[in-house]
Amino acid sequence: LNRHKDVYFPDHESHFIPYAVQNYENVDLANPELFKKFYVDICKTDFFERLKDKNISISQDEWFNSVSNYSLATILKQLYMLYAQKEESNFVIWGDKTPAYLRYLIMLKTLFPSSRFVHIVRDGRDVVLSMKKVWGKNIYRSAQRWEQNIRICRNDAASFMDDYFELKYEDLLNDPVSILKNICGFLNIEYHPDMQTLKKPAEKYGSAKGHNRIVKSNTKKFEKDFNKIELGKLERIMGSTLAKLDYELINPNTTRQSLSALTMGLYGLGDGFAFVRFQIRENGLLKGINDFIRDQVKK
Repeated sequence: LNRHKDVYFPDHESHFIPYAVQNYENVDLANPELFKKFYVDICKTDFFERLKDKNISISQDEWFNSVSNYSLATILKQLYMLYAQKEESNFVIWGDKTPAYLRYLIMLKTLFPSSRFVHIVRDGRDVVLSMKKVWGKNIYRSAQRWEQNIRICRNDAASFMDDYFELKYEDLLNDPVSILKNICGFLNIEYHPDMQTLKKPAEKYGSAKGHNRIVKSNTKKFEKDFNKIELGKLERIMGSTLAKLDYELINPNTTRQSLSALTMGLYGLGDGFAFVRFQIRENGLLKGINDFIRDQVKK
């Protein structure tokens, strides 16, 4: 979508909007001192750190003086407007591509009533495989989180289905033109053929790393990477949701199973250590630990 002349998405996931809503929705941000606190707080997020890496800066005064009113929704929208201006983007539609917002559709719809949601669903078995390969995450915890996220998202979207468009990642790979045309129709914009390519690779990790075109073979990797025992347990955790999405199960008669809170917590500790190792490997010791701490405090 970012290849469309009328659409703008920041390159990086934001993650911080739920934090901003929880902490600043009822704060008088027209007060310069309170806005300063908000600005300093938000600047600590990974999103702003990545802006710095691109040599893009948005000052407190620039942001404060550019808004038409000081509701949180207007202030957040203006951040995207300023970012787009610095990227020299002329757009009609702006958006965000943070996967974690699956759990916050109601919050986002309340904050931005005219918003629409495009949800790309991928086979959960390939999702957890990717998370294991890239970040070293526990596949069973990833499976339960995937199942919960999809279920919460679809349940929440049921209250505004006219503004929610769901598609399967695999269908996008198999027939990108038809799917992209459907998305454009949903957003009331014209389809452009160059939407099939990217200005630069969107993925830094995994099988699509470095590609600026759709990688059609990036499906069903789980069939050769997981053994029967692993697949059996994965399908017990997320099989019912996979079936609702019309994904074919290896073990269709499996009994649903959920991990206990204790088990999820223990697996979560392991994932935390894996994430630290990943950050250190990617960014060095000090920056890696700092990034992990910042990620845990707030994104």
